[in-house]
Amino acid sequence: MKVGIPSKKQPVRKRSFQRLQLEILPQRLVDVERMMEMTGIQTYKQLLEYAVTLFEWSVELTAGGCVVGSLDKKTNAFQKLYFPPLRNIEHQVSTNGCRVALIKETIVKP
Repeated sequence: MKVGIPSKKQPVRKRSFQRLQLEILPQRLVDVERMMEMTGIQTYKQLLEYAVTLFEWSVELTAGGCVVGSLDKKTNAFQKLYFPPLRNIEHQVSTNGCRVALIKETIVKP
């Protein structure tokens, strides 16, 4: 079974822009705003664009058989990201796709 993300050419809606409304607990909003300040993200639109980019990247890698996580540069210890949406993909793909992943820095511009 081949797993992947749908083509980016498939329109979700016919409008140029779509308004999005979310419900969030007050303490969670405080946490989000703290992280936005730490990272220099100035708008919720920027935050959403970065979040979607990171989600898309992790879905594509996982669908390709890679393991997404973090590497401690000092100890070379790898910690896998346990994220329920990615686990749904992991169960559908072969684990033979990525045995070694190249580590590179990616610059994302909103």
